Amino acid sequence: MQMKELRRSAGMTQRDLARRAGLSRSAVSHVESGRYAPSVRFAGKVCRALAAELGAPVHTWELFPECFSAPVAEGNLDGPHP
Repeated sequence: MQMKELRRSAGMTQRDLARRAGLSRSAVSHVESGRYAPSVRFAGKVCRALAAELGAPVHTWELFPECFSAPVAEGNLDGPHP
């Protein structure tokens, strides 16, 4: 579930989420609309704010799947090797 859907299912407006996450409403709007990719810090703040509201963990890959959709190079499935 992406950020906008999860925010709405929590009954929150963009302003509510921004306030709880310590972000600006315009930043929330820009990320939701796809104008900006979320930074790691932004994603963490949003996940914590939504998790507190929903009473369940929220993970960055659930909110921002587009940031995790890069293909993995064949033969390099578990990271770099010496």
